[in-house]
Amino acid sequence: MESRLEITALLSLSVQKYISPHNDPRIYWAREVTFDYGTSKAVRVDYMKFKPVNNTVSGIEKGDFYCYEVKSVKKAKRKDRDRPVSEMLLMMFRSAAREGATT
Repeated sequence: MESRLEITALLSLSVQKYISPHNDPRIYWAREVTFDYGTSKAVRVDYMKFKPVNNTVSGIEKGDFYCYEVKSVKKAKRKDRDRPVSEMLLMMFRSAAREGATT
């Protein structure tokens, strides 16, 4: 039987392959993205993906964000974002830079 750590690692790898199965350079993602860092309302998602419509200003603004939790057993639900694109992209960039990957 596999340990919980091994299962989490396997699930994490599966999520990464699901997020960008062909390493598409037009899909941006990061691990452990934290919002409201240093406050009592800090929240972190295991993976976040951003897929812009295109590379124009409006295409970036209309892009979609997807959040993935590896350990959660809750059923996922779609919700409109309540944060600006600039904040979400900055948090993703910060997390990717911390990991040393800008994928």
